[in-house]
Amino acid sequence: MKLLKIILVGTFMYYTISISIAQKIIVNSTFKPLSYEELARPVRYATERRRVSYADFEENFTKSLQQLQQKNGYLAKFYIERCIKINHIYNDTFYDDKELLYIRGLSFILIEDFTSAHKIFKNIYLSNSRIKDKAYKAMVYSANQITKNLGKSNL
Repeated sequence: MKLLKIILVGTFMYYTISISIAQKIIVNSTFKPLSYEELARPVRYATERRRVSYADFEENFTKSLQQLQQKNGYLAKFYIERCIKINHIYNDTFYDDKELLYIRGLSFILIEDFTSAHKIFKNIYLSNSRIKDKAYKAMVYSANQITKNLGKSNL
């Protein structure tokens, strides 16, 4: 019983001392409210970063489309993959992710990687995207090219 009293008194004293120390720290501290500039700084930084990212996205997207028109699949793939990464960072708010994947699939067709293109178009088609019909036509085209290439390799 004595041991229990000693433990209870010790615990009580410990908490009393800790609370008084904490009160002294709080009472002696000076509170300085944040200024509007300090509150707005993270929002401004995020807004500026988003603006710069969107400019990068637009530049890469334009270059990707130019490379597709020039039938340069490797550079088109490079630029569209950068667009996909930037768009993904901002939760696909810059552009429709299925459209970007469709362009990526077209770049695979240009570099004659029909298997990868077929997988991309199939995923777009199965996702019931609004470009489902375009994806289906491209999927059939890539499947025909795969079949044609398999026939050539067997000769």
